[in-house]
Amino acid sequence: MQSFRKFFLFSLFSVVGFLLLVNSAFAEDFVFVDWQVDSYSPENYSFYAKNPVLPGSTVKLTVNFFKDLGKGAFQAVNLKDYTIRWLNGSVRIAEVKGTPTLSYTVNKFGRDTALNLSVQILDSDLNTVGQKQISIPIKKSPELTLHSVEGGRVSSYHQEKETFSGSPGQELEIFVRPYFFNVKNIFDLNFEWSRRLEKINNPEQNQFVFKAKLPQNKVTDLFSVFVQNSKSELEFVKKNFYLSNK
Repeated sequence: MQSFRKFFLFSLFSVVGFLLLVNSAFAEDFVFVDWQVDSYSPENYSFYAKNPVLPGSTVKLTVNFFKDLGKGAFQAVNLKDYTIRWLNGSVRIAEVKGTPTLSYTVNKFGRDTALNLSVQILDSDLNTVGQKQISIPIKKSPELTLHSVEGGRVSSYHQEKETFSGSPGQELEIFVRPYFFNVKNIFDLNFEWSRRLEKINNPEQNQFVFKAKLPQNKVTDLFSVFVQNSKSELEFVKKNFYLSNK
């Protein structure tokens, strides 16, 4: 009972401390920076989540400055009369007046795990009235998911075990969905399908669709799909999968 009372008091003090910290953190002018990447993702993915940053991605950053009006009220400040300074470490990469946005392209050959920038808002006398540091994780490579097609409809669920099963003589149809490539649409990507180590000449008009007829004898066979940015050879992803009639 004594230990429970100590735990309760500790939790209570932690919550109170957190609330005090939150109140003090927002009881002043503050800067908020939003960002987005203009890369490819299917099915309106970007409506629900941000596309991650990859090497070679162009990131659009937008800075917002909020003035503390007191009593928990804040007002967005029009930045047309302010100077916005952007820095990468100690290196100044841009300084513009009245423009709250910045487009920044990540080095496609870099090995950084995060994009670390900072922004300063300067008044007419070039005094800093607000500043913010931004750290955006950099994903190493794009992704893809594989889906079965049944009755002409693509399954909304991808195959986690990456094994597509059917009966002897059945034709299976596989659909690949690529994510986060630095392209405008899926037709800017190259698709290559293979059986074991041998490339398959896919006769389908849409190369992101693959059809295969299962043999009569029971077998589980290894296949793979390789997807590459047609304008950037270093931007690719490969995934293995199995077709089985066992």
